[in-house]
Amino acid sequence: MNKYKITRHQTSINIDLSTLTKEQLILRSKEIEEQVEKKICKTCLKNKLFNKYRLRLTRRGVKGIFYDATCKDCHARKRGTKEIGKLKYAKELFNKGFRRCTTCKDTKPLSEYFLNKAAHTGIMNTCKNCSNTIGVIKYNN
Repeated sequence: MNKYKITRHQTSINIDLSTLTKEQLILRSKEIEEQVEKKICKTCLKNKLFNKYRLRLTRRGVKGIFYDATCKDCHARKRGTKEIGKLKYAKELFNKGFRRCTTCKDTKPLSEYFLNKAAHTGIMNTCKNCSNTIGVIKYNN
């Protein structure tokens, strides 16, 4: 039999947390976690928050706001994005001085890429080796 009775407070009311006991704080935090909306990823089958999913404006011709079925991490893994330590995404890689080649799928330093003024980053999407081989193939055909 419990010695103390834990009273429940509504989670929507902003109350002074200093007046709550340790048990009440734990109970309140668990209840708030349960109220946060989550979705199960279809690839990894993990229950994740909605901010871990990409937003879609249309789905199968129906206009509206929809969340993608796979989370951002699974989608990046499916595209073949490689990780360097904790760096996962192209912007973070670019800020660290790396880029992923679209042809050979290798992550290389920016010095391995030709400059391209038309690209939004100012650097080509393919590395120098792949660009040279593509140029040779086009020239021979």
